[in-house]
Amino acid sequence: HFVLNTRYYEGFVDSPAKLIKIQDGEMSELGDAPAPVKQIYNDARTYEFEGFCVRMSSPFMMECIASQDGSNLSGVATDLGGAANFGGAAGENLKNSSENDDAATVCKAHKSNPRNETSETKDKISNSGKQARKKAAAKGKILWRLKLGAYLYTPVCLRGAAASHFDAQGKRRGLETLYFGTAGKNGHLYAVDAASGEVIFKLDTGGTEHFAWCEDKILLADRRGKPVLISADDGLILEEVEFGEFQFGSDQIMLASRGRLYVVANDGATMHAVCADI
Repeated sequence: HFVLNTRYYEGFVDSPAKLIKIQDGEMSELGDAPAPVKQIYNDARTYEFEGFCVRMSSPFMMECIASQDGSNLSGVATDLGGAANFGGAAGENLKNSSENDDAATVCKAHKSNPRNETSETKDKISNSGKQARKKAAAKGKILWRLKLGAYLYTPVCLRGAAASHFDAQGKRRGLETLYFGTAGKNGHLYAVDAASGEVIFKLDTGGTEHFAWCEDKILLADRRGKPVLISADDGLILEEVEFGEFQFGSDQIMLASRGRLYVVANDGATMHAVCADI
């Protein structure tokens, strides 16, 4: 059966504020509608993960911060400057102003005399780097920053990849990936390496407000307002879901369950609840 929530509006005395059960063409009252919960938009949230958290420090700037109890990521902020990122997203990571000076000094010493290093020197460099990372993590240092071109609209999702990612230079990326969508000024679906903040891919969708997981694939609306399945590894479109004359509604409400897509859609004139096979 369906449940219609007529909602409780604070300060609006004429609201029915009821839950209505709809089954076999008949309606019956289930009870009172729940009290409203203050909405916190996704770009105002802090997303906590093991050893680090992600948040928006400004409308278009995402930052990753080491947890106070340590981090499973590098404690040294990444400066990718103008480095080429996989998928053509060059130079989107910005240099962290609080970069750890100790780690930078170690790096410089390591490069100044690479051929004359003793094993003892190498051990000192390695230990010094570890201590610098521990120190940075303990103080909640910023690990990386990523400039986005639109507002964060979806929650930030962390998933482990089935295989390592490689950039254009053949450099291996980490196995944990952050996925999120942006909208409001056009927008994209992003896949970002959690360890480095490098963009693995970003798919131009015209704005992603919601997306859903279908096993290891991502279901979302493309620029035409049609549902597509894309690869979580490289963002390539794997399948265009048959959707007839319909298009996603403006807020892209969707649910994927048991091989079917349930979505609010329109046919150009009227809104519908649409079910399609994935």
